[in-house]
Amino acid sequence: MDKFILNRAESTIVERTLVVENRGVERLLLTDIAVGYVVAGTKRLHHIYGVTLCEEGGLFILGPGLHYQENCVNSQGLYEQITFRFSADTLHSVLCSLNLNFGINIVSHHSCSSCEGGNNTAAAASEQLCDLFGTIKISKHDASTLGNDVVLRIKLTELVFLILSSGDNCLRHKLLRLADNRKRHFLEVIYSNIFSNVTIGELAELTHRSQTLFKKDFRAHFGCSPHRWLVEQRLLHSRIMLSSTSATISEIANECLFVNVSHFIKLFKRRYGVTPTVYREMGE
Repeated sequence: MDKFILNRAESTIVERTLVVENRGVERLLLTDIAVGYVVAGTKRLHHIYGVTLCEEGGLFILGPGLHYQENCVNSQGLYEQITFRFSADTLHSVLCSLNLNFGINIVSHHSCSSCEGGNNTAAAASEQLCDLFGTIKISKHDASTLGNDVVLRIKLTELVFLILSSGDNCLRHKLLRLADNRKRHFLEVIYSNIFSNVTIGELAELTHRSQTLFKKDFRAHFGCSPHRWLVEQRLLHSRIMLSSTSATISEIANECLFVNVSHFIKLFKRRYGVTPTVYREMGE
């Protein structure tokens, strides 16, 4: 896999990723926001609610936290994406600028099961968004079309504007949610502690909430209890490890914070219908 940066500003990076062979599911830990365009191939985002597909000509948004992605090459043996990565503070600044200078509406009333609980979303890009990414050209030996920080800021502002202009859909909803400071901190705490031995009370304290309010806000965002969601996240991680590593069942159970191997096997079979050993054998 080749990945090289097209341009970098203080809090914004634009990079191009090229893949010439399928590498299976990979972990991606983000501390910022990523908005990417699939030029060729298909991106598969694995999560506890299933798999989100981003086909060629599609746009995806990833929030800060842990993601499981699979970049699948097309029939010509190529996967390519161009990605803007920027901080939530930068996004907030761009949104304020669009609102103050151009009167752009920065609210969303959209709600659907495909984007409400997850930390990512994807959809077909509008013609204008396709054109935007089509203007970004780079190779290892060519000069970037994003020549300086001013141009990069303009491109990012254009990207955000076009997403907001594409309708009150999943992309707009996810982008605006990531700019909400209070919700952002809430989500950052949760996603950064999936594999930490913290109690629900400690999570509530870290998000500056009472346990009652924390559980209420958690259910409103994820659609289930904190305990159930954390177990589902750890089971998903264990499934990825079974498919992509040679770690033993015991090692996987330990890394995913299950009480013991027996408990892990019981929960895994309840969730996926087979034991971890059988699941691994099925994938071989």
